[in-house]
Amino acid sequence: MGLLVSSFFFALPIYFLLMGGFRTLNPKNFQWISGDNTAGYIAQLFYLSDKWRFPLGANPNFGLDLSTSLIYTGPPVPLMLLQKVLRIDPSLQFIGFWLLTVIALQILFGNLLGKTLGLSTFQSKIFALLLVTPFFLYRFQFHFWLTSHFLLIWALWIAIRSIKETRLMTREVLLLLIFAYLINTYLLVMSLIILSYPIVIQIVAYKNISRNLARHIMGILVTLMFTYFVVDFRAQKATLFESLRMNFTGQYTFNPSNLLAIINPEVGTARDCTKGHCVFGDKPPPSYIVENFSLLNFDLGGVQGDYEGFLYLGLGLIFLVSLSIVIELKTRGWRNTKDLFSQYRVLLGYVICVTLFAVTWKVSFGSFQLNVGDPKIIRWALSIFRASGRFMWIIAYLLIIIAIVIIVKRLNKKAVTNLLLVIILIQFIDFGPKLFDRFSQLKKINYQSIPVDNRHATFFEVIAKGKSDLIAYPYGTLEGWPLLTYLAWNNGLNSSMAQSSRVNYGQRTKSQQEVYDLICSRNLPSSWLVVVPVSQIESISSCNYSDGNSVIFENFLYLNVSK
Repeated sequence: MGLLVSSFFFALPIYFLLMGGFRTLNPKNFQWISGDNTAGYIAQLFYLSDKWRFPLGANPNFGLDLSTSLIYTGPPVPLMLLQKVLRIDPSLQFIGFWLLTVIALQILFGNLLGKTLGLSTFQSKIFALLLVTPFFLYRFQFHFWLTSHFLLIWALWIAIRSIKETRLMTREVLLLLIFAYLINTYLLVMSLIILSYPIVIQIVAYKNISRNLARHIMGILVTLMFTYFVVDFRAQKATLFESLRMNFTGQYTFNPSNLLAIINPEVGTARDCTKGHCVFGDKPPPSYIVENFSLLNFDLGGVQGDYEGFLYLGLGLIFLVSLSIVIELKTRGWRNTKDLFSQYRVLLGYVICVTLFAVTWKVSFGSFQLNVGDPKIIRWALSIFRASGRFMWIIAYLLIIIAIVIIVKRLNKKAVTNLLLVIILIQFIDFGPKLFDRFSQLKKINYQSIPVDNRHATFFEVIAKGKSDLIAYPYGTLEGWPLLTYLAWNNGLNSSMAQSSRVNYGQRTKSQQEVYDLICSRNLPSSWLVVVPVSQIESISSCNYSDGNSVIFENFLYLNVSK
């Protein structure tokens, strides 16, 4: 308990700088939840306002026939289940507290990992703070559900103890995997990759699968299948084929890793946008977004999509890794170092496989990119992980661990302490000022992620009386999102307008045609309120939709309105 309290103590100033103060911890303040994270908050509104359903992640009122599980929209299922059990007001947000807890857990498991690696209590605290890296902090600017890197540190801690103690920690492994499943799919798979290493080590060592190991593997499979059944099974209305198609999009290689990412502080959201999605389109990033995590402001170059593979360690950790390599080579000599590679060939194989998957066949070295092929079968087969560059997080944390193992082994206790203090100082000097800049910019900004005004809210309340569903046409349009979806929830309507990381395109095409036919036939269900962006009116111009129950208000055409 003391370690957890101290972890929160260290997490508070980091959170304060990163989030622009503590106003984000106010449960009534949701307007700071911007970008893709807004979808998580609005999904929360519908989920917590709904009755209990099976599977537990089902949220049919958010998206209707295009709804998906909470796994694909956020926020984290554990947080939602807790709020639902306690019957907390759906509009209250605890996402800020979740993010604070994520930082604290990163420090907590970093502390535990440091002690396992042979560090003293004081040294472990410094090591834990070193795991609050730029690539970890970067995620707090964009993807709240990808900030739970403590799962990876936890997995590494389990794996190292399993190898040292030559025993499988099945219960802890299963607990971690359940949490990872409920938080984020990417982090779940990365945790599985890490936790599979002790399994492979045992198989290589004993040349067979023991009964104990078989039970361990079976426990993992059964736990994942059971969690899927309880949380996700048939949570979205789709055939098995469509469910598979939602996940396999052919977009593997869309966001690969850059070979210089680990030493490049430039995030890259403003890189060339002509080849695909950019975070801010053709606009420059807002002033409160940290684009370069080094006081030196150097940029080693990059290509479109590098922001997903951002991996900068910070100058302190780069120095630590470099120094550990020099110390090990000097101590061992090159001949003995080659023997070390042979001794850890399984680990080396893991590193190579993860790196190859993250880099893909679009090999990027700074601004240079070599496309060594485009095997479409593989591109589709691996496309469930479009942002493959994220998998380099495993390698980054592994490098830090290896560096710590080397200095603990090669230096005396006092030298290790002094070195860690120097490294944490370099880290703070390197990217600390950028956090202060972000803090000062956030303090000046008062933005609305959901631009609700009294005039629109009053108008919507009148026309939505007696309605149960807001239907957006064309299906899949995000014009007016998230305002219209928020107003729908606030007036007790379900919404076909939703944002999710997975879309059933087949069902969307079918539903869009059905809505079009109903608009044209003037046969809309009385419970529907249909909204069409003015920019899309041309799409229904061939229909005689004006029947006295339509009205245009603030760039939206509303059909079938209540009078």
